[in-house]
Amino acid sequence: MNSVNLRSIDLNLLTVFSAIYEYRNLTRAADALGMTQPAVSHALKRLRSLFGDPLFLRIKGRMEPTPRSHAAAGPVAEILTNVTQVLNPGATFEPALVRREIRIGLLDYGMTVFAPRIAEFVMAEAPSVKIDFRHTESGRAARQMEDADIDLYIGPGIAAPDIYRRSPLTRSDAVVVARRGHPAVSVPLSLSGYCALDHVRFTNLSTIDREIDAVLERENRTRRTVIKVPHYSSALFVVSRSDLVTTITRGPAALYRDFLELDLLETPFTLSSSEISILRHPRTDNDPLIVWLWDRIRTFGDLQAGI
Repeated sequence: MNSVNLRSIDLNLLTVFSAIYEYRNLTRAADALGMTQPAVSHALKRLRSLFGDPLFLRIKGRMEPTPRSHAAAGPVAEILTNVTQVLNPGATFEPALVRREIRIGLLDYGMTVFAPRIAEFVMAEAPSVKIDFRHTESGRAARQMEDADIDLYIGPGIAAPDIYRRSPLTRSDAVVVARRGHPAVSVPLSLSGYCALDHVRFTNLSTIDREIDAVLERENRTRRTVIKVPHYSSALFVVSRSDLVTTITRGPAALYRDFLELDLLETPFTLSSSEISILRHPRTDNDPLIVWLWDRIRTFGDLQAGI
């Protein structure tokens, strides 16, 4: 690997890199930096030479980052922040002054329960920060953060090395969801009554479905699956217009309960509650925007308390 002469590096190139990474467009990056588009193109040429990588590829009118560019984005942001702090030692982090895009990985639960709250406070407190909410499976979250595809992950069942920063946010139990006035649903719902109902399940087997299948197998019981859908919201809309039921985490079901006129019933068996956590890569420790978001999201507490 060739060594880099730090004396030859123009720090302004990193601000150009950061702007192109954020806007995915040379003209918009130039406008944000107060530069001409040709000047940004020239700076990109120098960046490509410096990194030994194309960094951005023009795809369908957008400058899409390469894997090398994704990997560099966090460290570059950290470098620029550190320089700012060195030159302004008394300055405090002001999210309202930041222009940047943040990518947050979520599952259905997070999309329903957390994404609206995050969008609300970011738009109010950091209006120039853009958020890209990405559907992210928990088993892939750590790798996507390692590859800088996402900056934060919120969800259950996170498998990640111990060096990752992790903080529990809430726990969510499971409920059976039926339309109001369902003719075959009795309260409390018995195991026999549960198995006699027709069910909506998920295309990708959820943790809840795995637990239910194990419980029913121990009791020599089965349930009839009529429809499979990919998302919580799809299941709830189907249930609201049929005599099918579904079993999902309480948070999303409670949010849709009044809008779709649903009843939430306790399961006739005991399931373990799922811990919902937030995760980030340790390289973000000195990234003030990521740390600010992390701290703000952790203040949400148990969101189900208000549902």
